[in-house]
Amino acid sequence: MNPEWESGESFHADEGKRGKAEEKSSSWLLTKVLLTLTAFVLVCASVVLAIRYDRMREMLNHLEKERALQAKEIGEGGQGSGKSAISKNKQNRPVVMEPSDAASLTGTVPKDGKHHVYLTFDDGPSVQTGKVLDILKQYKVKATFFVVGREDAKSIALYQRIVDEGHTLAMHSYSHDYAKLYVSLDSFQEDLHRLQNLLFDKTGVWCKYYRFPGGSSNTASKVSMKDLEAYLDREGIAYFDWNVYGGDGISAEVIVKNVTANVDKYKESVILLHDAADKRATVSALPGIIEYLQSQKDTEILPITEKSCPLIHTS
Repeated sequence: MNPEWESGESFHADEGKRGKAEEKSSSWLLTKVLLTLTAFVLVCASVVLAIRYDRMREMLNHLEKERALQAKEIGEGGQGSGKSAISKNKQNRPVVMEPSDAASLTGTVPKDGKHHVYLTFDDGPSVQTGKVLDILKQYKVKATFFVVGREDAKSIALYQRIVDEGHTLAMHSYSHDYAKLYVSLDSFQEDLHRLQNLLFDKTGVWCKYYRFPGGSSNTASKVSMKDLEAYLDREGIAYFDWNVYGGDGISAEVIVKNVTANVDKYKESVILLHDAADKRATVSALPGIIEYLQSQKDTEILPITEKSCPLIHTS
């Protein structure tokens, strides 16, 4: 055999071996990379699940404490029917008519004899929310924020600031889109849970207070408002309307006048203001409103809590 052929065959054989070795090495490297990525994904998933588990456990512990407290309250009140504290509380709710008729009615008289006033802000968070919080801090006042769903960093920071500064974080729907929110009970539930889960995920607060966009007497809903109210009751969520309205799309001076002219007509006053991005007038009006309230005898400005008696419109 020609030595040159033998040399060539040997060369090709060596090349083939090297090629197979390189393929094997590349395959092993790819496998190693895939295994590493898989392990990384599993670790990340485990961390996320652990965090969510801790939060869900915290929420369940909170709910268990609430159930125990409700059972104790029912027992102390001689109630053997097994009704929830929320259902029992509904019987004591002050009821007002449509917002335009509210001035002719009065609320319930607080047991401590004081005039309880609740400052509530709808439609935030926005650029105005931080300014509202600054004013509340300046006057040492706590309020309630019925927020909508926003997931940008600034909004999430404002959710947390509301909680950190001792205010009540409450829900006003995720979308605030009547066409989506009120089309069916399922769409309402989906919207509410989306907001409730967002706020819990970002702040650790499981919100249990709600304000219907348009109020509980709105006529935009294709679903019976009674059905929506019953759903909230089953979920352990109290809803709040208002009996004092600052107004919308008007000057700060008129907002102050609207509030101060009507707030003293009730022993329990829930003031509706807005802190959406275009509501600069609310920010301008707020100091005057607070100063007026703080100047009134036996008047206390409070955030909504479990002790608050929900105020509703009739539908």
